Amino acid sequence: MEKNKQQKSDLLQGFLVPANVSEPTLFPFKSVEEFFVTLEVSKDELNRWFEKGWISFEPGKHAKFDEAEYLEAEFVKSLAQSGQSDEWITKLLSTLEPPYSYNIRNMAYSFATKCWVQVPTEEEIEEIITEHLDGYLSVLPEDELEELKETIEGLLENECDD
Repeated sequence: MEKNKQQKSDLLQGFLVPANVSEPTLFPFKSVEEFFVTLEVSKDELNRWFEKGWISFEPGKHAKFDEAEYLEAEFVKSLAQSGQSDEWITKLLSTLEPPYSYNIRNMAYSFATKCWVQVPTEEEIEEIITEHLDGYLSVLPEDELEELKETIEGLLENECDD
């Protein structure tokens, strides 16, 4: 990994390393116009982003756009509309792997740690809990284990009553 790319150790606890969606979808946008209308960005603006290296695709040379390209443009759009300077946006993007087809709805930039984080999905949270539960429980004091047991039993009783 390049040294300007963020490392897993840079992340805030409880967050994941951002993952991009770079595979084309089976159902691309029906038309170029639909892509621009849905994105609410002009072709000129996308061309400007391409010239700056912020997006990986050249808008003027596409007959169809797919979801990965939409996510990339939407991600960059959120940065471009943030009020940050072009230099700062370029610096923020330099810490991620291109293409920048990340889902902006579950990503954030931590100014405290100077890295991007991805909020885990419910499925990922369940996997994390399952993977680490035994280790967590093994270090809890007995009184906290007993309190946790009572809480679980109460939840199970309420579940059985429903």
